Amino acid sequence: APFWRLVFKQFDDLLVKILIVAAVVSFVLALINGETGLTASLEPSVILMILAANATVGVITEQMLKRLL
Repeated sequence: APFWRLVFKQFDDLLVKILIVAAVVSFVLALINGETGLTASLEPSVILMILAANATVGVITEQMLKRLL
């Protein structure tokens, strides 16, 4: 499978989709409350960084497993 497909496969999980929606909602609510810059984007950024790290670990694990099999 192509590399990009492995990456997108990591985001094909209900909990991950819920976290992405939570990050977007958090960002929108911060903007509605008048927050700008770092204060508006801190929490969504942390959520998205954790999801990116999770996807990275998932892709690396799948590639190592394919090499072993």
